[in-house]
Amino acid sequence: MMKNSGCAYGYVRVSSTKQVQEGSSLEEQEKKIRAWAELHNMDLRGVYVDKGVSGTFMFQRPEFAKLMTYMDKGDVLVANDLSRVSRNSADTAQLIQMLQKMEAYAVFIKDGMDTSTMMGQSMVQMASIMKGIEANYTAERVKDTLASMRENGQNTGRPPYGWKRATPDKGSHLIEVPEQQDAIRRMKIMYHEEKVSFREIARRLTNEGVQSPGRKAIWNDKSVKLIIMREDVATGGRGGVNPAAQQAVTIEEPK
Repeated sequence: MMKNSGCAYGYVRVSSTKQVQEGSSLEEQEKKIRAWAELHNMDLRGVYVDKGVSGTFMFQRPEFAKLMTYMDKGDVLVANDLSRVSRNSADTAQLIQMLQKMEAYAVFIKDGMDTSTMMGQSMVQMASIMKGIEANYTAERVKDTLASMRENGQNTGRPPYGWKRATPDKGSHLIEVPEQQDAIRRMKIMYHEEKVSFREIARRLTNEGVQSPGRKAIWNDKSVKLIIMREDVATGGRGGVNPAAQQAVTIEEPK
């Protein structure tokens, strides 16, 4: 069992815009972290919050990255559950290794696990693998739903970037917008193959005058990320433009 320094750093994250606006999930996570710190007589140095940020790309989240710079020997990273911090086993393994090097550890309240022991580390790794399987299963269900909606000629809400209604009617089939489909293909190539950041992709598209989802040809990293992530979820991470993405639906991570 590692000795702790008596200092803890809390981490809170929600992925959907709706959760950010409601604030309930954020408040509930922080409440549980503060209660844990008080119960264990820990000095909670701060609670870092990433709002509306995906569970992927753990080390690219601004507040999480900031938190890790403050962690020191014996400190404890506290989160309500593992999925708030990591959603894949590779990131989890990297986090455990980083914490080991600084002789610190993580506690996941809801899961009842911590990484202060070898057994705890193994349990966290296994839980991460199971959560990854669950996330993949959810993605498959989303993909199947989108395909089914397309086969039934359904269209709900605003057409996603790259598509437009064949007629003004809300239930109309969607058809491709060629120049926007080209932009989607370029974004996916730049991100997946050339390893270009969302921000740099946005800069390039803006400089070239490529039509953005808004009224002006001005892109930002969030717009680029949303489009790429939408395509990746619907295709299971495979390349190319997904035909099933013709349907405009909101995809949120499980709470």
